[in-house]
Amino acid sequence: MSNRSILIISILASLFVIGVIITLYVMLGPDYLQLYEIIITVIGIAITLPTIMISLNKYSTEQQKATKRYLDLYLQINYIKNYVSIKTQVINRTNDKQDIEFAFILISPQENWDKIMIYISEKYHINFNCTNDFIKLKDYIKEPLYCTDGVIIPLPFYYQENLVIGDESPAFVYTLDNNISKLRPGIYSVRFYIYPNAQRYHRSTVDSFILSNAD
Repeated sequence: MSNRSILIISILASLFVIGVIITLYVMLGPDYLQLYEIIITVIGIAITLPTIMISLNKYSTEQQKATKRYLDLYLQINYIKNYVSIKTQVINRTNDKQDIEFAFILISPQENWDKIMIYISEKYHINFNCTNDFIKLKDYIKEPLYCTDGVIIPLPFYYQENLVIGDESPAFVYTLDNNISKLRPGIYSVRFYIYPNAQRYHRSTVDSFILSNAD
């Protein structure tokens, strides 16, 4: 119910009470002073009621919105020779504590990122119907996993070190050593995924970097 509707109903209720008082005064006269005092008290309550109802309705609406608010993500990449520095950050702009069940980075060729997930699906026999299903990786990948032209990096910093995230913006930097990952020259995408609690859908953001032959 909107604030306008609440206000209209409360005004109508107040007018009804006032009408009853006027009618009683006309019919009974001034001898029923105590009764009038009681009714005047009722009028005071009726006048205050709209403010109380509007405040309660506003609080209820804000609580409902809070369950639908998403966390904001930040991703920045710096590439120096054989090292890729990946800064991730989760930003909670609300006053509500939020917990993250899983978070990871996916590095893959820009045009073929889905091939990495097909490889993972076949390797661990996991069925991925949509990106929301990537949360299943939490049970299989506990440390960086290197495959052909791709890397999956779990980020326990967000779901083990930080049990809940309040009105804060925790950040984590992961540096990839290409002497280990052996990525071939090309354009690579870096996807940052987070999976909040079950009441919310996952969030993701993407950046890219170029790995040249000169490196």
